[in-house]
Amino acid sequence: MVGFYYCRLYYRLPQCKVGSSARYYRLNLRSPQLRSAFATLFGSKTVTGIFPATAFAARQNCSPLHRLLTQAPWRLLRTSAIALAEVPPPNPALRSAAPAAEEGSKHTNSKQLHSSACESTNPCRLRPERRRKRKRAITYAPMIDRDVERLRRLNRLYHGTEAHCISELRMRKVVFHRLCDELRSRGLLEETFHVSIEEQVAMFMHVVGQNWSTRSIGFEFMRSNETVSRYFHRVLDAFCILAQDLICIRSIDTHSKITSASGRFHPYFEGCIGALDGTHIPACVPFHMQDRFRGRKSFTSQNVLAAVDFNLRFIYVLAGWEGSAHDSYVLQDTLSRRNGLKIPEGTFFLADAGYAARPGILPPYRGTRYHLQEYRGTREPETPKELFNLRHSSLRTSVERAFGTFKNRFKIFGSQPFFTLKTQVKIVMACCALHNWILEDGPNEYVYDDVAWYTGLPRSIRNRSDMHQENVAWTNKRNEMAQKMWEDKVGAAV
Repeated sequence: MVGFYYCRLYYRLPQCKVGSSARYYRLNLRSPQLRSAFATLFGSKTVTGIFPATAFAARQNCSPLHRLLTQAPWRLLRTSAIALAEVPPPNPALRSAAPAAEEGSKHTNSKQLHSSACESTNPCRLRPERRRKRKRAITYAPMIDRDVERLRRLNRLYHGTEAHCISELRMRKVVFHRLCDELRSRGLLEETFHVSIEEQVAMFMHVVGQNWSTRSIGFEFMRSNETVSRYFHRVLDAFCILAQDLICIRSIDTHSKITSASGRFHPYFEGCIGALDGTHIPACVPFHMQDRFRGRKSFTSQNVLAAVDFNLRFIYVLAGWEGSAHDSYVLQDTLSRRNGLKIPEGTFFLADAGYAARPGILPPYRGTRYHLQEYRGTREPETPKELFNLRHSSLRTSVERAFGTFKNRFKIFGSQPFFTLKTQVKIVMACCALHNWILEDGPNEYVYDDVAWYTGLPRSIRNRSDMHQENVAWTNKRNEMAQKMWEDKVGAAV
């Protein structure tokens, strides 16, 4: 019969003991002798025997199975043929000769089959059947080159516009490169084969400056979450070591902000080197510790005590205290520590009314107008105590401006970070060191101007004052300063 036959061939080499393979092949029968021969061969459902390669008319451009058949005889274990598609012969003569060929082939034995196949001049072609066209699948190859894309992203940060660098890295480009050079020269950070020091610091700054999660940074920098976390803690440890040199008292000389304001601050505040205060930073703590870390705020927080100079740089930081702890107890712990706050002889810090007067700590008068906004307009001080509180508040706003700049620059302190408490304390210290490093280049848009920053008195000052007995000597010193200010003011008015 003229047409296309689909057969399933099970074959193996004679020396193979077990195993077989299967594949569909289409037989294109062109010769009348082969048509009758294959009609006899595939007329029975099962045929076994050894068939030499010449029986299949080997050709060089035929299928791989056909080429294998030319190299060695294959044992045909079983051949099942099903006529799935039949094509009529091209002319009526072949169409009428097809049934006769079938009837004559019933008495053909295997020898005749072998000889007829060998005598054919137009052999058949044995080739695999084409598969159906598949749908386009998603490729597993990367669509972009991650290294090139990452380098392009980092170059935009390092060598882009100044405003873009400040917005992303929270500092100017020259400050960023000088910071990376400092970490490299001191051996605090090391470059790896895949991650440079600049990229390590950039990922850290996105965590503390933008409050990005590890997953977001991994997507932005095309890094795994484990890589981002590992280098974050490396940079964090490096900044904590750097904080030992950056957070310190730079000078005990009276600041120019005091000496330049003769008659207002000088010589009354001679020897003042800064101001100190406490602030609450949101903290994430275990459930059994939340009562201790939830104070007057509605959220769990850690109480951070900090002392700053009049350049808004931190000169001492103590973090990790519970949010329910009073500021006076935190200060007492600070002064009693072996590596705590050491106030040089002849100097002092300004503090709010929540602290008691003691050596080196000068608070304002309690129960007297203190806010700067209370003296706006024509409301002038009417007593020596009010005059002292007004000028005291004007100087003490430095610590409030420092806290405002600190929290405005590092957005991670706007919510509870998902780190351990120990890591949260280290983040505070590292960011204070970064704050000082950035200010060495001068203030930028994140530093608030020296204006009436202190707009409201916190509840800790009004309702939770230090119950410790005030030092008599420093109380008398405060009275002398207030009286001297008032006398000079009245004398100048006359």
